[in-house]
Amino acid sequence: MKGRIRFLDLRPLRSSRPFRDLWIGSSASQLGWQIATVAVLAQVWDLTGSPVATGAIGLATGLPMVVFGLLGGTLADTVDRRAVVWITTVGQLLAAAGLCAQALADNRNVLLLLALVAFGAASGALGAPARRTFPVRLPRSVPLRGVRSPYDCYRPIRWPRGSRSTMCPSRRQC
Repeated sequence: MKGRIRFLDLRPLRSSRPFRDLWIGSSASQLGWQIATVAVLAQVWDLTGSPVATGAIGLATGLPMVVFGLLGGTLADTVDRRAVVWITTVGQLLAAAGLCAQALADNRNVLLLLALVAFGAASGALGAPARRTFPVRLPRSVPLRGVRSPYDCYRPIRWPRGSRSTMCPSRRQC
């Protein structure tokens, strides 16, 4: 092991089924939402041809994320976190189903698209603080140092904030 450099500690994925299920589900959810965002951007561009209308998707995503992300932290501290995650996941599912239904119905209403995107972003942001506490509740047999690494590896793709070292203030946290 001396000459080998490990980019990512995958031991928790191999040794803990609950963590593997959580990580695969979270990754699939993030990937699905990113694909849906690109599809909505393309749909709005096809409907309007307007850069302003297409840019409004960013506002419809960003504003609910900021507002409901702050509320979600308070909610996660005061209410059962599993219930918060369950309800917000149902909200995201309803938003995704609404986006699918409006696309299949050939709906041309951009405001409906914006509302569905905002609802999905608000649901995700409201549940995100509670969802981030789940790796901590995994069995003690899974080392916490290894748990953070695979769970956080897709964040730089989603939120480009610089290198991995800027996301973890100290080596001990990563």
